[in-house]
Amino acid sequence: MNRIIITTAIIALLASCGKKNKKQYSYWKVNGVEYSSNNVTAIEGYMRPISRISCQDKIRFSIGFNIGEFPKNGEYPLAYFYTQNPDFAGLGICFDTVCYLVTNNNTAMVRASEINGKTQFKVDSVRMVNPNNPLDSIWVDGIFNEP
Repeated sequence: MNRIIITTAIIALLASCGKKNKKQYSYWKVNGVEYSSNNVTAIEGYMRPISRISCQDKIRFSIGFNIGEFPKNGEYPLAYFYTQNPDFAGLGICFDTVCYLVTNNNTAMVRASEINGKTQFKVDSVRMVNPNNPLDSIWVDGIFNEP
């Protein structure tokens, strides 16, 4: 009888461990080099109307909206990351301590869709610039998933 209880407890423990890290991966390219991570966090409507997903790896991203929840569908123009306009999306990419932001004159779009109850953002290829050195730029595209 004790073996059955112990075996059941072990199976339940193993099953619950496997569910902890079921975060979706995000995939992006910088100048054609591919990166991916599932070390992503999400914020929706905390203290103000914003929604953002962020990766905190050494090569990281943040994509956000100035609305209280993730859009589940639609197209949003990319704008400077700190835009207050709720009709736009902001995107930032960082390599360790060097960050790149979208310029205001780009025409790239973010396409939001819902997959398995989570939001996915597809980003067109867009040129991003280091604000501290405008001659330093990168090209980025990718699929960024809510964890």
